[in-house]
Amino acid sequence: MKKLRESIDIPEWRTHDFRRSLVTNLSSEGIAPHVTEKMLGHELGGVMAVYNKHDWIDEQKEAYELYADKIFWHVKQLKPG
Repeated sequence: MKKLRESIDIPEWRTHDFRRSLVTNLSSEGIAPHVTEKMLGHELGGVMAVYNKHDWIDEQKEAYELYADKIFWHVKQLKPG
């Protein structure tokens, strides 16, 4: 990733920024915070951690597909050369 970052001249960018971008973009699309937390591999806190053991796999899948569509849209806008 370091080589890629240097080749596109984004010196302050880190791979952890992918996670931040994912959550920010999905939140703006209405994906619930507990779903994005699970997508990041976080455990839920408080009462949710004690009583709710659901994994929201279907919601995570939908969110990943939504984000992939957004990325592919941007990639298609790139012009070669």
